[in-house]
Amino acid sequence: IPANKCVRVAVGVQGEGTDLEIRLYDAVTGEELDRSHGQTAASVRACTGAQPRSVRLDAHATAGKLDAIVGERFVPSASPP
Repeated sequence: IPANKCVRVAVGVQGEGTDLEIRLYDAVTGEELDRSHGQTAASVRACTGAQPRSVRLDAHATAGKLDAIVGERFVPSASPP
């Protein structure tokens, strides 16, 4: 994630599996930044400050097999009050 930006990652699924769980981690420290779950879609979000951050996305079906499409969108971080 570039400095002073936020990323939202959205995942949509279909298939014979059930439910979707996604998690976003800091790729360096392994810290979990956000998690979400849903029947056919879920999204996670993370932001940076002055330094960029590498992240890792983990997505899986809770049972069975699902086909997925993944999208990401970067937007400016909110300014501190």
